Parts: sequence; structure tokens; C-alpha cells
Amino acid sequence: MTTLHTYLGKIGLRFCGSFVCVGAMLLLIQTAMFVHVSSVKPLTFLQLSIPVSVDHKAIRARGGIPVPRSKPFRGEKAQLARESRLPQASQYMKLTNLLSTLKSYAPASGDEKREVIGADFSSEAPLSAQQSKIYAQIFNAQRYGRWQQADENITSLKDKRLLGHVLYQRYMHPAYISNFDELKSWLANYESHPNAYNIYKLANAKRYGRPDKINNPGRGHELAQIGEPYIYYPKRYASKIRRTKEQANQVRSLSRKVYKLVRRGKSQQALDYLISLDPVGSALANMDKVEIDYLKAEIAAGFLYRGQIDQALGLAKKASVRSGRYVPLASWITGLALWEKQEFADAAPYFEKTGASSYASGWRASAGYYWAARSHSRVGNHKKVRETLEKVSTHSRTFYGLIATKMLGKPFNFNWENPRFTNEHEKMLSSKDAGRRAFILVAADQYDRAEKELMHLDYDNNPDLRRAALAYAMHVGLPGLALRLGNMVPSGKGKYYDSALYPDVPWEPQDGFSLDPSLLYAVMRQESRFDHQAKSGSGALGLMQVMPRTARYVARKNRYSRSINRQALNDPEINMMVGQDYLAYLMKGKAVQGDMISLLVAYNAGPGNLVKWRKRFDANTQAHKSALSGKANSTFSDPLLFIETMPIEETRNYVAKVMSNYWIYRLRAGEELVSLTHLVKGKSPRYAFYTGQNNAQAYTVANR
Repeated sequence: MTTLHTYLGKIGLRFCGSFVCVGAMLLLIQTAMFVHVSSVKPLTFLQLSIPVSVDHKAIRARGGIPVPRSKPFRGEKAQLARESRLPQASQYMKLTNLLSTLKSYAPASGDEKREVIGADFSSEAPLSAQQSKIYAQIFNAQRYGRWQQADENITSLKDKRLLGHVLYQRYMHPAYISNFDELKSWLANYESHPNAYNIYKLANAKRYGRPDKINNPGRGHELAQIGEPYIYYPKRYASKIRRTKEQANQVRSLSRKVYKLVRRGKSQQALDYLISLDPVGSALANMDKVEIDYLKAEIAAGFLYRGQIDQALGLAKKASVRSGRYVPLASWITGLALWEKQEFADAAPYFEKTGASSYASGWRASAGYYWAARSHSRVGNHKKVRETLEKVSTHSRTFYGLIATKMLGKPFNFNWENPRFTNEHEKMLSSKDAGRRAFILVAADQYDRAEKELMHLDYDNNPDLRRAALAYAMHVGLPGLALRLGNMVPSGKGKYYDSALYPDVPWEPQDGFSLDPSLLYAVMRQESRFDHQAKSGSGALGLMQVMPRTARYVARKNRYSRSINRQALNDPEINMMVGQDYLAYLMKGKAVQGDMISLLVAYNAGPGNLVKWRKRFDANTQAHKSALSGKANSTFSDPLLFIETMPIEETRNYVAKVMSNYWIYRLRAGEELVSLTHLVKGKSPRYAFYTGQNNAQAYTVANR
């Protein structure tokens, strides 16, 4: 037993000795890593001039459109593989501790005479070229999770006005684990930051029952999404029936149930349910005829979009006759059903009723008048064709309005003038904390953060501030802000700046354009409104709303030399590269083969749905071909009919709006509208440079 005790004692002594050695080594490592700030030598940077405005002399060869010389998020693309590192805290020093030492820290080289500028934004001094460069390097290092490099650069700062953004980027980074004290300190110093509410939510999640109180900064007021100033919105029907709260809830519940059944393709079940209700003892007793006819029109649309033409016609026609003025959908479905039955003379008045309804949107009204013109054309009533096309052309920014303008030979009336950014505009913006932050963020090459700041200015009842912010957005290249302000700032004589509503884009795909840039701009305008941080409910990311799974497939297909993860898709140039390559892949597919409508359907709804809907459309039209074989003027293989009879409303709207965007962007670039000409001639719209093999080469050759 004594021998055993002696043996165990020796093992214990060896273990303790090893533990002490390991502890000593760790202490040395920790001492080396957590160096006092004063021992870190400031880095020396080149004196660079950071361009902050559009170089109007360097114009794009494809259309003469000026773009900013300095583009956001350029450089260090080879570091993307580092983004996938596991979350971790800073390996070097907590940023909050580091920042407290900056006042006593020696000035960076070349800045000896410059006073320390705090983070209170009281100073209107411009960001120096050297400090701009340092901030740009800090943001870029933190973007890839390189905390040591960022910490070292921060010690060279004399101008601390962007530290709120530096901290926000770090605390919200997926590779950094922040703690409650850091977040609480940030909120105390940067409550007016445009992203303060995000920090507040994160801090609450990390409170873990602590009694510390933190103020809720609120979501803040953000500039609303774009409204289309040239496209009017429909009136909303308001029933005159007075309902109790319980009765109103019953009506909403009934409507939701009908819509849900229709969306699931159960239109007959929805109709049976509606018919089965007691007209006295159910929600129907508290609904007027217009509200009931609106539900019937929705059910009729469900029948039509699944090829049940007769059921759709019978239900929609009755609703249109009784409530057509208030329910333009009923007249629209009636017209389409009659068109498919090739009863063109009967279809025309229902289409005209759709166009004339003030309860129809500009998009629906222009569609109604255009299909009325098509119907009149089929029966040879050319006078009515001209009259209705003139009405369509008044909706000059819609899908059918652009087609009608082309058919009538009218000029496209767009205002590509840019508002001039003046000294008065600069003074007005610099009087706001957010405006001053935006100026120095642009100087630091952080265009997206500058745009976020300007999104939170109070533009209500302040037209001068709107004009100043729009002029600045166009001056430096902030397309998301320009788009949102474009509908709020008239240029005079009832016109708006189309150059803002369809802004040029300061980014390009990482490997350059292989497809028409106008196509990518058109998709981005509809998908994300040029917000490269956009995220949909389904998980699509970035400017072109690319699904991560799709990005991985495209990366494998095109043999990218780097991994593409979720964070990479927030990079504008990478997102555009992936989106462009996916469009090119779809375009060469058997189901698309250069057809623009099929391409956009596949991009929005997936190539599987495109194939399924094409088969259904072909089957339905073949069946009607047999039934109507004795009638002339066959309507089958009609690209416009295919758009209007797809079963998903989102995809129908998407195709029309992206095609409109595409044509307008090509007009801005001074290029021909090849696909629009195809539709005017009744043909499927083809991508102008499609060869079936090498689209990149085709686009390059066509634009020499």
C-alpha cells in the first residue's frame, strides 16, 4: 500500500508540474496578445485622395452614363474564404477598452497638427484622406473577421466620428461574440445611430436576467419604399354597411378562408363553401353585393388560371355585370375567358370596363385597354384599336403602356436630367448629424452605411431637404436612396427625375458583365430596390435576391475559385456575378432558349414551375384548338396570354415589371428595344444577344 501511495504521489507531482508549465506558457502568450495600446506603433499610410463624387468625364461606353469612380466594396476578393470562420470573440483586445485609450494615444503619422475629433459629430470638418484610408481598412478587415488588423488600425485613428459604425459592424458580425456590457455601452453613446434598434434587440437577448436598464431607441423613421409617380393607385371600395367588431371579424375570416382555398388551387371548394353559407345567419348577411362579387371574382380567377375556362366565365361574368365598376378583376377575368374562347367582339367591352374603372391600378387599367385594342384588332375595328391604344399610352411607365407607345410610333418621354448638387444642398445636409455622418462615410468608401444614414432623415414636409438628399445621392451614386426619393422630388412641369427612378448603378459583377447590364439593373430594381443587404422571407439575399442554395450550385457549375456563403452574397459585386451567371445558365436551358418571358418566369418561380406551367398552357390551348378548330385567327402560342394566365400573381406582376424596367434602362443607355419590337409584332421577345452558347462573347461583339 505504501508503494502504491508513493507511486500515486509521483504521478501527482508530475501532473502539477506540467500544469504549472502550461499555465506559464499561456500567461506569456496572453501577455504578448494583450499588449498595452501605447506599445503598438502607429501604421504609416499613403496620403490618398478619396473621390466622393461622380467623375462626369469618365462616361460609360455603352450609353454615356456617368458612374462614381470609387465603387463600394472593392478589393480583397480573394479573402472570401475567411468569411466561413466560426464565431469567436476578439483575439486581441475588447474594442471598448481600446477606444477609451485613443485620446491619449500619439497622433498618426502626418496628422500631428490635427486635433482629436470626438464621436459627438459636432465637428463639420471633412474626413482627412489619411483617416479615410484607415477607416476603409478597418471596415474591410472587420468584414472578413480580421480583428487583429482592425484593432491595430484603430489605434491610428484621430477622428472618431465613425466609431459607432465600426462597433456596430463588429458586434453584428457572425464571427464576433459580443457581450451585454459592450452593447449597453454602445447604446449609451450612439442612440441616434440608424441601426440602434438592432443593437437594442441583441442586448435584450443577451441580458440574461440582469437588472440593468437600457433605453429602447425605437425603430426610427425610415424613408418609405418607392412609389411610382407616373402610375396611379386604385381607389379602395368601402362598404356602407355598419358592422360591429364581431361582424367585421366574421367578414374578414370568411374572406381569408376563400382566398386561402383559391391559392391552394381549390376554387371549386371555395365556391361550394360560399354557396353553402346561410345568407341570413352567416357573415354574408353583413356583406354587400360588391364585397360578395369580389370574392366570386377571386374564385373565377382561380378557375381561369387552372384552365377551367367555362367555370371562370360563368362566375366572373355575373359579378362583372352586377359590380363591374367596383370589381375590375371580374371584368378582366371575363375578358380573358372570352378571349380564350376566341369570342373577341364580346371580350372587348369587358376589357374596356376594366381599363375605365377607377378601382383598377394603373397596371390593371393599361392591361384592360391594351387587351381591348387586341380584341378590336381581331374583328377588324381599327378605329377602336387606335382609340384604346391612345388610352393605354397614357400609362407610359407600365408594361402595356410601353408596348402601346411603340405601336403608335410615339416618342418615349423620359427625363434623364440629374439634379445638380449645390453648396446650399451641402450646407443643408451638413446641418444634420446624419448628413455629416453620411459625408464622412462616403469619404471612407462606405456607401451603403451613408445611404442608411440618409434614409433616416425626416423628409416629411421638407421638400428642400428631399431635393438636397436626392442631388447628393445622384452626385455620389446611392441608387437605393435616389430610387426612394425620386417619386418625392418633381423636376418641374409635372415631371420627375427618371434618372432617379431608374438610377445608374455604381457596381458591376466581379468578373465583369457577360449579359446586358440593363437586364441586371432591371432585375435588381424589382428584387431589392438596390439594397444589397436585402433579405426576403424565403431567405433570398442581396441585390439580385439569390438563394444560398442556388449560389452554391452556380459556384460549382462555373467552378468558382472561392466559396460563396450567405455573407458573400451581401457583397454587391459578388451577388451580381452569381445572379448574372444564374441568368445565363437559365437562358441556355431547354425551357428558355433565349426567350425573355420564360427567363424571368424561371428566375422568379424556378425552372420547374416554368416547365409545369408551359405544359399546362400548351395542353389547355391544344384542347381549345380542337374545340374551336373551325374558327380562324388562332390565338395559341400567344406570349402575352401565357403571362396573363400563369397561376401565381407574384410571377405575373414580376414579369411585367422587370420587362418594363429592362426596356426603360435600355432607353436610358440609348440602345434598341429588340424584345419590345418582338412583342409588338406578336412574337416571343428574344434576348438580343442570345446565341445559345457564349453569351459573354455575343454581348461584347454586339457592343463594339
